[in-house]
Amino acid sequence: MGASGRSGVSAKRRRVSLTSAVAIGVLTTGLVTYLVLRGPSPSRVVSAYMVGIERGDYETAFGELSESAKRSVGDAAGLRQTAIAATFTTGVADAYEIGPTRDEAGRTSVEVRLTKGATETVVRLAVVREGGRWRVEV
Repeated sequence: MGASGRSGVSAKRRRVSLTSAVAIGVLTTGLVTYLVLRGPSPSRVVSAYMVGIERGDYETAFGELSESAKRSVGDAAGLRQTAIAATFTTGVADAYEIGPTRDEAGRTSVEVRLTKGATETVVRLAVVREGGRWRVEV
């Protein structure tokens, strides 16, 4: 094989390598874009909300609410008056566990188990999509 034969193979390898690199770059960009636009899952948003409620960090919890829930509650301090916050402030519950997400009749909700000792109360928190992100309804 002469010099021209080797340069043809070499150019072909470069073309394949370049095509592969571009394809990998496009796939990576697409995956990252999908994950960023999709945002946190319903259970992660409810978890962030519950962390705020449990710790008494109502600003954090308020930030996870939908716009209609924010209007209904008024401000972060208003979350103290919600039933779920009252379970912690009154000592009815001292721990929680995030359960499964359920989609029924176009509504999405996340199960939350509130516990104190052997006593367990199960509630479902509704979540809605706003601006491409899940938000908690109260």
